[in-house]
Amino acid sequence: MKLKGFTILELILGMLLTSILFSIVILAYKMFNQQYTSYETLTEENLSLNRLHSLLQEDIYRADYVLLEGNWLQCIKEQTTFYKFTKQFTLREIEGRTDTFHFSVIELRAEFQNQAVDFDWVEDLELQLQFGEKIVNLTFRKTYSKQQLYYK
Repeated sequence: MKLKGFTILELILGMLLTSILFSIVILAYKMFNQQYTSYETLTEENLSLNRLHSLLQEDIYRADYVLLEGNWLQCIKEQTTFYKFTKQFTLREIEGRTDTFHFSVIELRAEFQNQAVDFDWVEDLELQLQFGEKIVNLTFRKTYSKQQLYYK
């Protein structure tokens, strides 16, 4: 009486096909994981850039005066908000709390009444930031009242 079973060749072929299938599944998982990680990083950078833009815009809008001293920007109201722009990051300091934004500031341009300023009031501010592979320009404008300009 003959027993039905698999030959050694059939078993080896089955193991080979199973290992190829597992290799494909592992490769697909690694690719998916890498894609997700890069998407997550890009999303976090986008959120951070949007947060910096909205905070700076709000601080400039609410300030009575905006002053630039070198790479420090001061938004002066009841409480002063400081921004420090460097090649590695941007700092925002308010009431003892510091926020750090990891964007490289390539260029900082400031003007008051169409004149470039380094240590004076700021009316127009333009930041050029390195955002991954891209360069992003952020532009802000502070409008002063006649009374504020009179006391300058």
